Amino acid sequence: MLDKFFIKDKFDSELKNALRGHNLSVKDKKSDSLYVFTDGTASCTADVSRLRREFLKTGNSEKTEQFVLHIKNEIAMERRMVSFTNAQEFLRFVAVKKDKVTAKMISADFAGDICKVIVCSSDDTTLHYLDESFLKKWAVPKEVMFSAADRNMGRILARIEMNPTFICEGVRAIEPEPECKSLTASLMMCNDFRKAVSRHIGDRFFLIAPSADSLIAFENITPELIKSMGKAVMSKYRSADHPLTTDLLMFTADDVKTAGSFSERKKDS
Repeated sequence: MLDKFFIKDKFDSELKNALRGHNLSVKDKKSDSLYVFTDGTASCTADVSRLRREFLKTGNSEKTEQFVLHIKNEIAMERRMVSFTNAQEFLRFVAVKKDKVTAKMISADFAGDICKVIVCSSDDTTLHYLDESFLKKWAVPKEVMFSAADRNMGRILARIEMNPTFICEGVRAIEPEPECKSLTASLMMCNDFRKAVSRHIGDRFFLIAPSADSLIAFENITPELIKSMGKAVMSKYRSADHPLTTDLLMFTADDVKTAGSFSERKKDS
């Protein structure tokens, strides 16, 4: 028991030293894992459990420094969340299954069983859902928030190289790989997405997004492709930390709709 205490104390000392170097400190501890950090004027809450495990395993302070820089960015964002004008650069939207959308989320329908939901982020990795209280606080309609989020998503999309490859005979596909993996599937909801993809594989294309961090767009479908793709989609959907949809989506020049859905194959079918 004493060993655990001293190990925890060593981690806390390392963390406090790193924070001090950036004029930050621990304001409060909500639990052994949730710490409240502050720069004296603004604060943020973060989970330190993964960082603690990493430090105790390796004794390396590099991850601690990276974590503190992240906290510094989170607090800087928090300070600017007082108004829409100051906060809009941090707005993004994410793809969420309809049955996971809560009443307090700022959401809009997209296609099939997918909604887009407003979040904010200082690094495009840690995402914070905004609740409807921000609509009143900032005195803006949600359409304005989605417009700002779309501009920011468009900037992320613009940094990605769209390189079509053949996934089978006669079928080219594009698999966008942004640096921010957690926003991969959400890019399909960006207004610039259809144009960015269609210039390579045509105005009509199909898309699968079984998880939040995976997305493949392809120009047409064949029976062989559907057969092999079904297994891959279901496997990814079942194993994903953040499963999204088993639907096959079809993008056209002015619409997005569900073209079908993959499911478990029954023995008698």
